[in-house]
Amino acid sequence: MIMVVLRNIFYSLIIVWFSAGAVFSQEGSLLWEISGNGIEKPSYLFGTMHVKDKRAFFFGDSLLNKLDKCDAMAGEIVADLDVIKKDIGMILMPDSVNLKSLLDKDDYKTVQKYARKNLGVYALMINKIKPIFTSALVTEKMMEQDVGETIDEYLQRQAKKRDKEVFGLESISDQLEVLNLYSLEEQAEMLVDMVVNIDKYQEATLKMLHTYIAQDLEGLLVAVKDSDIGDEFSYALLEERNKKMVKRIQELLHEKPVFYAVGAGHLPGEEGILELLRKEGYTLKPLPVK
Repeated sequence: MIMVVLRNIFYSLIIVWFSAGAVFSQEGSLLWEISGNGIEKPSYLFGTMHVKDKRAFFFGDSLLNKLDKCDAMAGEIVADLDVIKKDIGMILMPDSVNLKSLLDKDDYKTVQKYARKNLGVYALMINKIKPIFTSALVTEKMMEQDVGETIDEYLQRQAKKRDKEVFGLESISDQLEVLNLYSLEEQAEMLVDMVVNIDKYQEATLKMLHTYIAQDLEGLLVAVKDSDIGDEFSYALLEERNKKMVKRIQELLHEKPVFYAVGAGHLPGEEGILELLRKEGYTLKPLPVK
């Protein structure tokens, strides 16, 4: 059961931190061609949203056509349970700590009541997994789950179906280390806030979905800047990871054409992947997603 939890929440984990209003614009695209700087064949970069909501699957054959032109596909991490097993212990709290010990009696009852009503069998796990993972499960419930897989999983499956190499730009432990910047006590407080103010978070999550469907990178950037996740966490969550992913992308660009699929929040801004690649001399061309 815990394997299923891991597979689902790694792709919804980041959504909770973008719970701010978004400004919509008509500029931008989620699909970009990477060329120039001596590259023989272009690679492609696509911004995903880690959800199982069919409204986010608005792209057409043009996306798979670009995948067909590449020799490999790279996501943030590989959706592979054998890989996830290696880091399974990182989602669990120490034996001496549980959610009940982190919260006062009333707050614990509030979270427990929500979990029993909305999280199904996963409600049995909230006392032992780190609160931030329970927050991810709550976030997942805010969205429709009418598709059996996330966009990331879908694209990785399509790549494997086409006998293409599939690998991750990061490891699961890389992503989980970022979460440790918040203490368990802070994670528990954020979980309570989410459950108590569930309508606010539901509205914000829906707004983020609409921003994504509009391919509004500016709006995504505004949401990130307006969120209250803290400078240290924001840097570790986005900027530091962007730099690491760009370094890995650069290592591959001159080897073979690769289709990159990462969370759309990593694309925009001065420290976003698009601008970081431009600063290295590459040409980034927006392409229609249809």
